[in-house]
Amino acid sequence: MFHYISRKIGAFVFVSVHVIFMLFLFISFKAIHLKHYLKLKLCIFSEVEGIVLNNGVPVAGVELERNWDLCCDGSSNTDSTITDERGHFHFQKVTRLFYIPNILNDLTPSIGQDVFIHYRGKKIEAWRSTKSDYATNSELGKPIRLICHVEKEPVFNDIASRPGSAVFGVCEFVDKI
Repeated sequence: MFHYISRKIGAFVFVSVHVIFMLFLFISFKAIHLKHYLKLKLCIFSEVEGIVLNNGVPVAGVELERNWDLCCDGSSNTDSTITDERGHFHFQKVTRLFYIPNILNDLTPSIGQDVFIHYRGKKIEAWRSTKSDYATNSELGKPIRLICHVEKEPVFNDIASRPGSAVFGVCEFVDKI
């Protein structure tokens, strides 16, 4: 009788180990394929548009440099644009793909954001802020539209939709360019 029971237990353990192994392979295979579906395209820096002025006159041909630092992983990047004949500039929205579950570590980001205006040999701080989420247009609670004054000194501008928050720079926030 003991021999019979030990054979049944052995067979059960053998089958259980194989079933668990097969489940592991199945889940691993599915996870590899699901990785393409478990990704999120999140906003690091919303679209920015604006005008650069010097004492009310549009400044053409000025370089603007945009930088962002994603503190959760230490990555940073930069891009630039040039104002047109009307002093107008535009930066596209910056996004980044995050994979689940990797995004779980970065749910509350700290994204340093800067925009500099290179004008007459000076590097002028137009925008300095920290983004603390991945939503589009969350920096101001609306699209980022700026009028930047190169003749002014940078100051802190309060953000109406985020009490206690401000952006440092020479730009004012407007609803329409």
